[in-house]
Amino acid sequence: MVKKDALEELQKSTGCRVIWTILSEKIAMYGGTKSTEKRLNISGVYYLEDGELVGEDFFFTT
Repeated sequence: MVKKDALEELQKSTGCRVIWTILSEKIAMYGGTKSTEKRLNISGVYYLEDGELVGEDFFFTT
């Protein structure tokens, strides 16, 4: 958890932007130890802009 006002003040005073990145992978398992050949990968990036959380997720299979 982050205090939004403190984060906005930090960004304003330093001229930098704090970002959050999302990285994830999902593998379907069956039969206890076997997995499918396909995997779902999720990535994204988020940041604060004018007090609102802005960003996007990307989903792709391998």
